[in-house]
Amino acid sequence: MASPCVIFFDELDSLAPSRGRFADSGGVVDRHVLNMDLIAEIDSLDDVRIFLLGATNRPDLLDPSLLIPGRFDIIIEVGRCKEAREREHVLRAAGRNVNFADDVNLEEIAHSCALLSTGAELQAVISRASLDAVRKRITEIEENVASPGETLLVSQNNLRNAVKEVILGWHRL
Repeated sequence: MASPCVIFFDELDSLAPSRGRFADSGGVVDRHVLNMDLIAEIDSLDDVRIFLLGATNRPDLLDPSLLIPGRFDIIIEVGRCKEAREREHVLRAAGRNVNFADDVNLEEIAHSCALLSTGAELQAVISRASLDAVRKRITEIEENVASPGETLLVSQNNLRNAVKEVILGWHRL
């Protein structure tokens, strides 16, 4: 294996679930063998210039034998945004490449997002607000109210609509 390198396992809980978690499935033996093979491979990595990184949304489903020293022994939890200030920071980061209108107040939007706490949900607000702005611009161009060359700006109203849309979409699940 080439080194230095980083090996990234996304959805690690799917690759190496806790033993016995899937006792009702036909793949219990296969999953156990896969866990054992993965652990054996990790244990055989003696080159310190190989960095293993795993990500999961469900750390509670991981096989505990993966979490011992020398394997995935450092856990960094990226939690939810509980405070409006945290949500505002995420909204700013998610919107760093978006042209906002002068009326945009991300602090107000962050307060209105109390039900949204993950980066993905807040990114969805920015994405949907941008899409809303594009749709409105297309209508304006078709009605000869705007020209295609004008800079597209996301407004406070676009953001408010997006917050409602994301919250409604989330409640439908």
